[in-house]
Amino acid sequence: QQACDAVRAIIKVAGPNMAAALGGQALPAVVNMCVGLLGDNIHDSGCLYVGPLVVTMLERCGPAVMDAVPALLVAALRRLGSSKMPSLKTSLMLIFAQVAQDNPHVLVDFLSKLTDQPPGALTGLLRVWCTVQELNVRPFEAALTLTALAKLLMLNDARVLNAPVIGYPLVNTQAGRSTRASGQPTAVSYSNVPFVVRAIEFITNAASTLTDEDTD
Repeated sequence: QQACDAVRAIIKVAGPNMAAALGGQALPAVVNMCVGLLGDNIHDSGCLYVGPLVVTMLERCGPAVMDAVPALLVAALRRLGSSKMPSLKTSLMLIFAQVAQDNPHVLVDFLSKLTDQPPGALTGLLRVWCTVQELNVRPFEAALTLTALAKLLMLNDARVLNAPVIGYPLVNTQAGRSTRASGQPTAVSYSNVPFVVRAIEFITNAASTLTDEDTD
């Protein structure tokens, strides 16, 4: 955490001039550090602060870091698939949200070309996004992810709008009742719905919450 916070502080100050201030290898070194921290040999708790660091780098360094975006996205996507911690998933999701906010078509086109991860990198990412979106309770995280969702919808791209994501619990009327004595919890299954349905739900729920707060 301290290392990531220290690097974030440097990036916030140096911004686009980071390469000039610290040398031409400064940004590549930070990118390599982030990719390394997202490796399989690092415990989930050791990756928690990589997401905010990458977001700061994308925000402050702009075009200077664009060449490194593919490597960062692949590393974050792989770690997202193996992570067991919901807090790490929400942290990594900020990386994709920042790219979606700045260049939504770049994110969609890039992920659509990655076919080595069933059900496909784009659909897989959107499915995870829908499972963790409501965990973004901090104002910055909520604003970033909701804005990114809106930007993705504005693409009007069928690859995004129609992507099947986890929907709502299904009631199995044929299943027997689970009792404490049986020790067998009832398995819950979920429907699949188009991504556009969940994205609109998240955005409207957030707007409704803001309206309620203003009324109070």
